[in-house]
Amino acid sequence: MEIINLSLSDAKVIKPKIHKDNRGYFLESFQKESFAAINPDVSFLQENHSYSEKNVLRGMHFHVKAAQAKLVRVVSGCIYDVIVDLREGDTFGQWEGVYLDGKEHHMLYVPKGFAHGFCAIEPSHVVYKVSTLYDPKLEKEFSYQDQDVGIKWPISTPSLSEKDSVAPSLKEVRELCAFG
Repeated sequence: MEIINLSLSDAKVIKPKIHKDNRGYFLESFQKESFAAINPDVSFLQENHSYSEKNVLRGMHFHVKAAQAKLVRVVSGCIYDVIVDLREGDTFGQWEGVYLDGKEHHMLYVPKGFAHGFCAIEPSHVVYKVSTLYDPKLEKEFSYQDQDVGIKWPISTPSLSEKDSVAPSLKEVRELCAFG
């Protein structure tokens, strides 16, 4: 496994070792002891699987009170995965994006205190582990097109959920972002 640090502290891209032969491939997508090298304080409690058609955009979502770390991977397809730092400090509101696909099998580790969202470049199956159980009362969002954040999405006309289409600005929900 190769670990690549992103520009926002604690966020990482993980490149698993892939064993290929004429039958196909094998990779270890998660191993508790290996992951402890990335963050020994995080344990994952739930795994989710979403499917998105091309041009679906999901985000920008975050949990309040019980900040959530994530380990995101694409089983098939390709996504542009985006994180926004919501921790107090110099990088609050800064974003970073990476492409993840079902060919290279890279994963994105999203630390606690970040908002997360992605857009499907092609039809995509996305699996992600989370460190806290999903609670719809704790999930909040801000607009994927917030001008102050300035995310540069690779698609121009996304398909959105109703919730994401009317999400407020980050300024409007900033008081919910009490991540130290």
